Amino acid sequence: MGPSTAPFDLLDKKFSQSLGFEASIGVRQITQAQCPAITFLNAVRADYARAPRITLSSLKLKNGDTLSGMIENINNRVVELLLVSDSGEVRNLTNLLKPGTDAVSFALTMGRADQPGSGIAPQLLMVLASARPINSLRQAGPSTGSQLFVQALSESQAANMSVSASIRYMQLEK
Repeated sequence: MGPSTAPFDLLDKKFSQSLGFEASIGVRQITQAQCPAITFLNAVRADYARAPRITLSSLKLKNGDTLSGMIENINNRVVELLLVSDSGEVRNLTNLLKPGTDAVSFALTMGRADQPGSGIAPQLLMVLASARPINSLRQAGPSTGSQLFVQALSESQAANMSVSASIRYMQLEK
């Protein structure tokens, strides 16, 4: 995931020159405003093996469609569900989670305000799991990822709390 395809194209070119065949690279272009979510994900990736698994009903949605999904590999941890829009706005959707047996499910209506000249908007769905709640993630309204993820990382590190996270990329059409 990245805000430009150029680094992926360069990697593919160098890979092909070196090994004689093209790399199999799944490129997901995100906006610059979504980069703090990826930075946060990289900061907590040491605990990747314990990360919750996200299954989504669809990866391409139209405005007004319902996205449903399941989160597994919870292991009695506190789970936070976050949606990071193309503008970098982060909404905590944890209140939509419905409990199950070592899994939770959710359904949400996807929508976006019309933005001139934009047809498809990348959206990131992030799930975090930790032993205790991360209070900075429990803000009442939407917030910007550039502030929220720095606060969440700082809070978890200060509490010496292990956090694992997963992210899924999807596209929302106008």
